[in-house]
Amino acid sequence: MDVLHEFQRLLRVLGSQLRYGTLSRAPLRLVRLAFEEETVRCDWLLRPPDVLDHGLNPEWRDRRVAIEALHDALTMRELVFTTLPQARFGELRAFSESSGAARILMIAGNVSREAEPGHRTPSMVMRALSCGFRFRLSNGFLEPLE
Repeated sequence: MDVLHEFQRLLRVLGSQLRYGTLSRAPLRLVRLAFEEETVRCDWLLRPPDVLDHGLNPEWRDRRVAIEALHDALTMRELVFTTLPQARFGELRAFSESSGAARILMIAGNVSREAEPGHRTPSMVMRALSCGFRFRLSNGFLEPLE
């Protein structure tokens, strides 16, 4: 029963802390959240650019989306492990929506509680890599994973 209460708490925390991003006011949309034995599986959709960013240069706007996506991935990892003490591993994935029903994998992480990101590392990219996330950045833009 404790696991159910902690899982419910995780849902509440995700709902409140990820309602708005740091660069976008769009909410994070969960696609899947599951907890099996010691592993949390979570899929979500990347936040779209903020509506007020429509006038920005498209390159600048896409870079902001990439920064937001990496920040969300690191936050998701932290929330999972701080809220669910039984969780030792996480399979975390972020998708981009394309036209139609297709989703494109942009960030994937097989993360563990033991692999702590270096909080003193100033680079968000290096923190994400150090704790197990995979992604492709090209000139600051996220590209689909193969």
